[in-house]
Amino acid sequence: MPISLLSRGLKILLALLAGYVIMTLLLSSMTVNGERGIQPPLPTAPVTLWLMSNGVHTDLVLPVRHPLRDWGQFLPWRPDQPNGLQHTDYVAIGWGDRGFYLETPTWAELKASTALKAISGTGQTLMHVTAINGPLHEDTHTRRLTVSPQQYQQLLGYIDQQFVLDQAGKPQAVMGQYGLNDRFYAARGSYSLFQTCNSWVVTGLKVMGQPAPVWTPFDRPILSRYPIHPTPATTVQ
Repeated sequence: MPISLLSRGLKILLALLAGYVIMTLLLSSMTVNGERGIQPPLPTAPVTLWLMSNGVHTDLVLPVRHPLRDWGQFLPWRPDQPNGLQHTDYVAIGWGDRGFYLETPTWAELKASTALKAISGTGQTLMHVTAINGPLHEDTHTRRLTVSPQQYQQLLGYIDQQFVLDQAGKPQAVMGQYGLNDRFYAARGSYSLFQTCNSWVVTGLKVMGQPAPVWTPFDRPILSRYPIHPTPATTVQ
């Protein structure tokens, strides 16, 4: 390849990267559904939800049991624990690239081929569900938010649309898990530079009318909309 073409290609790549960084910084700083750090008034019959990050990836954390949804009945669990979720308090739900989830248990094991396939938007996606026992407390990686039953119903509708269901109307479980307290399920949609695990959570917040960045591929701009409360919640609502 001529040096001039290689140089031109490199300049285009750097320009695209710079554009992506600028777009990320701009849209991550802009807030929809309220000002940064200012939460909506407490709703009637509130439902307590959580945002939980591992430092990179953000999950929506929901109560296992609520009049609007019993996740223990909705999600098939391990064959040896068909009602495993009935004995826990919360489910953490995330969406992401299948290759990242199943082939990259740690960042040190990330392959270039996995990353390139993920950002290209051509790979399959999965829902990841983790059982969590309470009580939960707010900290650097965990935030609490309170929504109305109507808003929670809207979130459930959004999440349900992401699951691929079997003939019985149940999410299709996928082989592979990190431990005894988590499962993967077939999901809809494609992961890309513009549709990431964190932007998926952002859309869920928008569906409920909750404060969120306009768009972001990162976790920090999401959590920053929800300052830590003076008194952490200790009960399941």
